[in-house]
Amino acid sequence: MKNKVNYYRLELGNNGSSEILSVEIIDISNGYQIRPNPVIGKAKLYFDNNTHQNHLLYIYNIMGVQLFTASTREDFFDLNAEAFLSGIYLFTIITEENQIKTSGRIIIQ
Repeated sequence: MKNKVNYYRLELGNNGSSEILSVEIIDISNGYQIRPNPVIGKAKLYFDNNTHQNHLLYIYNIMGVQLFTASTREDFFDLNAEAFLSGIYLFTIITEENQIKTSGRIIIQ
């Protein structure tokens, strides 16, 4: 199931079965996924980056003032919400060529 932790056990024939394993499938069909949402403490902002190109994250307050910048070659950004007050923030993820990859809002509690 998407956006949930799924648990399974592999049957290994005559060798019995594996330990219980977990996998989480993150659905980013809308361009991004924030886990957990709303953010309390720390979170991850997932986006599509299959080619592992460098991307930049900009976070703005509701007035449009830039508060935070980060870069990654992964398909997620680690967010530390402890640096922000509770509220709604806007973000944009862009490529190094300044093309917008996705944008949205982050709710921090």
